[in-house]
Amino acid sequence: MYGETADEQGAESGKYLYRKGDVLYCKIRPALRKACIPTDDGLCSADMYPITPKDGLHPEFLMYLLLTEDFTNYAVEKSMRVAMPKVNREDVNNYILSFPEMKEQEYILSKIKSAKSEIDILISSEEKQISLVQEYRTSLITEVVTGKIDVRN
Repeated sequence: MYGETADEQGAESGKYLYRKGDVLYCKIRPALRKACIPTDDGLCSADMYPITPKDGLHPEFLMYLLLTEDFTNYAVEKSMRVAMPKVNREDVNNYILSFPEMKEQEYILSKIKSAKSEIDILISSEEKQISLVQEYRTSLITEVVTGKIDVRN
């Protein structure tokens, strides 16, 4: 089987430099709400936009703003493709954000982290319960198949 490299096909793809603390926003299928904050400097594909928060805007607060329903609806509406929605850089840059002072951002972020921590604990607990039920189910099936449990009555 033979394939061609992107270079052999003449394909070109832009790439973006980003810095630690930027927000990386994925422009493909914005309804999936994909964004992160890198912990190091690097290079990302053209499918992501690095966004440097302006002074007075916490990177994590910006990320959560980009993951809101309001921004997502805006990005989806601005998407140019039907089969594969993709928001362009200009539309992302033209979105008007409102945000409180840094102290209030930090307070809100602390509340988000606290709620997220509680949710993570609940998810972990439910995952353990699911695992136990699956183990019990497997054990029960084994006991029925081997005749240790009589299910005729």
